[in-house]
Amino acid sequence: MSYSGLIGISIPHIELSNLYNTHFNGLWLALPVVVTAFGYQIIIPSLRTYLNSDVKRLVKAIIIGSTIPLLIYIFWELAILGIIPLNGPHGMSAILHSSSPETGCTNALEFLLQNHFIASLSSTLALFVISTSFVGVSLSLFDFIADGLHLSKGHADRLLIALVA
Repeated sequence: MSYSGLIGISIPHIELSNLYNTHFNGLWLALPVVVTAFGYQIIIPSLRTYLNSDVKRLVKAIIIGSTIPLLIYIFWELAILGIIPLNGPHGMSAILHSSSPETGCTNALEFLLQNHFIASLSSTLALFVISTSFVGVSLSLFDFIADGLHLSKGHADRLLIALVA
């Protein structure tokens, strides 16, 4: 809901001229980061187990599970890059060189859109983005420990595996 709120507030304010500031020189250098950004690779062994080694379902889960976050990420990037100009007091360059670039986009959006809900929505989105990323890592770590220690995932061993994880 926070993502939808931020996108909904942002869309009317996107300026296409801001999206023309593209530099593709370092694109290939960024490709490994983009490929690994979604972090799904660590849960493939867990997915394989949960999907009973059904390759067709596994491929479908990976493709759908990667496409949805990619689309969400693309819309987010288009909104941010379409609203915040490259230069100026609230531009990307100023944010990069500020003392707190991690909150710079939120502050710039709040100023440029004149909307005080931006900070609350951004904080809520950040909370859920970070906490949900732990779900996949926790799941894969749980399965990794169970496999590594040769423990069943039955009721008796589940507490031990969870404590170790």
